[in-house]
Amino acid sequence: MKKRLCILVTMGMVIMYSPFSLAAERNKKKPSPVSATVSLERAKQDEEAKARQVLRAEEWVVYLSRLSDGQDKPQIDILTFSLENVFTSKNLASKGYRSAAYSLTTDNDGTLAWESLGENADGSVAFWHGELKGRLMHGVVSIQQQNAAIEDFYFTSDASDIKR
Repeated sequence: MKKRLCILVTMGMVIMYSPFSLAAERNKKKPSPVSATVSLERAKQDEEAKARQVLRAEEWVVYLSRLSDGQDKPQIDILTFSLENVFTSKNLASKGYRSAAYSLTTDNDGTLAWESLGENADGSVAFWHGELKGRLMHGVVSIQQQNAAIEDFYFTSDASDIKR
């Protein structure tokens, strides 16, 4: 009899407290899709801020080689990225190209991609696309002179990566 009573009391307590524990479990806050999206967006903004710091940390010496034939002696250029998100190529600045804004995107593997479009007073344009992974930068610049064919150049911060 005592045994049955203990079993009944125990079962009653289990049944009595179960709905509360299930209700409490159901009422626990789950992360909303909106807060997850906001967190991802904030993480992306943090990555881009770090990437901008890396770009601004130094003047980038790059080696350019014409894509069409690669036979020319590589040219050296110095690229700078300012605090105000302005990109400058020293070589093109000496030829009349203005500094220009640049945009950044970060990839899941940590690669940083940047782009900029520089203009010259004579109507020529230079489109830059570069990627930075670790300490290595590489990319392409396409220069469209007024009334002339487009010239494409490969550039890299690794001198051994250019054919001489």
